[in-house]
Amino acid sequence: MVLLLFGLFKRRIELVKQTIKYLVNSLIFIVAWSFYFELAIIVRPPVTESLEMWIDRHVTANIYISLSVTIVLFIVNLLFYSRIEKVGRKSDLLLLSILGCVILVVSAWVAGQYAYFGMLEELYRTSRL
Repeated sequence: MVLLLFGLFKRRIELVKQTIKYLVNSLIFIVAWSFYFELAIIVRPPVTESLEMWIDRHVTANIYISLSVTIVLFIVNLLFYSRIEKVGRKSDLLLLSILGCVILVVSAWVAGQYAYFGMLEELYRTSRL
């Protein structure tokens, strides 16, 4: 954010373009963080279905969200590269999309595993009472 403001005040257009590209692509980490918090705030395991099915349902939904975010970011990056930066070589675009998809899918899986093991502890505690 500081670089963006610095580039705007000093009228360094290349710095502003690069900073905007990084800010747009950093949305991947915000979405990945939301996967963790979506399951971290749940304190009781579900009673209507098994824990494995419940976690699998959430992880599957998060993977679909990951793929849709990756597609949207690919389109935004494609427009950014072709309209704003006017770069002929777009190998960075493919690399950004693949890495973004990998980051989001792994974060969905890790959040599911973290919630699963946290809920196992809660199930064990409530079954002993």
